[in-house]
Amino acid sequence: GQPCSTPLTWYPTPRLSTTTPRQASRVRSQASRHRLLGIMVGVGGIFFGAGGPGRPPVSLGVKLILLYHTLENLLFIVLAIGDLIIFQSPTLRLTSKYSSRLAVAGYSAVGLPIIFVALWAVYNRKEVPMRCYFYYMLLSILVNAAYTVDALVHFLPCATTKLHDAAALKIEPNIFQCGHPRALTLVTLIFVVGFQLSMLYPVHTFCEDLKWDSEDPEQRVKQGLSRLPSRRLAIAAQWAMLRDGPLNHIHGRMPGEYGSMYETANAIGNTQSIAYNSQKQIPYLPSARLV
Repeated sequence: GQPCSTPLTWYPTPRLSTTTPRQASRVRSQASRHRLLGIMVGVGGIFFGAGGPGRPPVSLGVKLILLYHTLENLLFIVLAIGDLIIFQSPTLRLTSKYSSRLAVAGYSAVGLPIIFVALWAVYNRKEVPMRCYFYYMLLSILVNAAYTVDALVHFLPCATTKLHDAAALKIEPNIFQCGHPRALTLVTLIFVVGFQLSMLYPVHTFCEDLKWDSEDPEQRVKQGLSRLPSRRLAIAAQWAMLRDGPLNHIHGRMPGEYGSMYETANAIGNTQSIAYNSQKQIPYLPSARLV
């Protein structure tokens, strides 16, 4: 008549796998998507760092510059080899002499290991290899500028000389000698030189950041120099000192000064006016003075 104090244990009945082929294919597709997502996250980590694409690091721009420079060097190597071997016709040549073509191919081939070393320096934050790459960028700009000048000097007068020669020989001129493809090639070369000039400043700034990070804080303290955690904070501190000093009268709103938006808006189009000879005059601008 007493209740049993032994707890009852429930054992689930084992079931056989009832996965359908459609469910199995769905699981495999999800696994493949997860692997693809992992690869994308890995590639994104290479370029964006641990912060993700929402907060890209400073070195992202330098990595993109290195990638662009690598593709540019490969393109110039292919064009130079094609200019030497394939494009033997004078109507398809990009330069006038073999020396300029060899120079372009040479500096492009030498620049590939320099670019790879610079990429290593970006990941390891080394200043000296990045400085070497910066000087190589200067050299490449000079070579590209010489390449462009050579093309301009020898192919820009094409419309006046070759057309007259073709008319004298009663030969129909080729469109690739003086037409739009030649002009497009020249514009492309000029764009490459200008774009490389715009990439000098980011690389130089990154080199200065690496130099700031490599300096010994204790040595600067011994020299009596203050040191902030980063170079950008130091630049911001310099601007803050200027804003507290001479630039204090330029930045910010100064009531009554010419150019003050609030005072000007209150005067123009409002009933505010001045009296001159007992007559109402039109609204006026605030008085201006030099600081």
